[in-house]
Amino acid sequence: MANTTLELSNQARRSLSSEQDRQRGIFVAINTLGLEPGTVRRVFLRSVNQAVAICRDVFINKDNAVGELFLLTTDLSQSYQSIISTYQKRWEVETYHKDLKQNASLERSPARAIDRQSAHLFASVCAFAKFERLTIKEQKNHFALKGQLYLKALQAAFAELRRLQNLYENQTTFAQA
Repeated sequence: MANTTLELSNQARRSLSSEQDRQRGIFVAINTLGLEPGTVRRVFLRSVNQAVAICRDVFINKDNAVGELFLLTTDLSQSYQSIISTYQKRWEVETYHKDLKQNASLERSPARAIDRQSAHLFASVCAFAKFERLTIKEQKNHFALKGQLYLKALQAAFAELRRLQNLYENQTTFAQA
């Protein structure tokens, strides 16, 4: 199995054991292990044949709420800091993919032909790059910028609607005169 570092799912959190307990079919919840932040423990998951290393990270979110993250790796030689560092790098890739999907419309391609799908992928990546430059320049996150752009588009559409209404009213007035 290739080395993997990922977040432990809620289901897996209820299926941890030591090697002796695994042989007897005994699995426990992760919160009963007393795993302290900064430590790594070797355990077995019900759904994985080999041992894995797990660690717990406690952090403060942007809204000052306390967050808890359980991470696992198949590389039993990794230290706590190495597991955290690997996961942070992986998380950057996850947010990139999320941004490509949500902010650059990667998933919204109606194309079925490979050449058109390739063109849509290229356009999505270019749009993401431009959007990323804009987030840096404006010092706003993607969602704030997307909301700002949406508001500007609505304002422009409403201004055009008013212009067309005035044009129609002027033509109606001119025809009646």
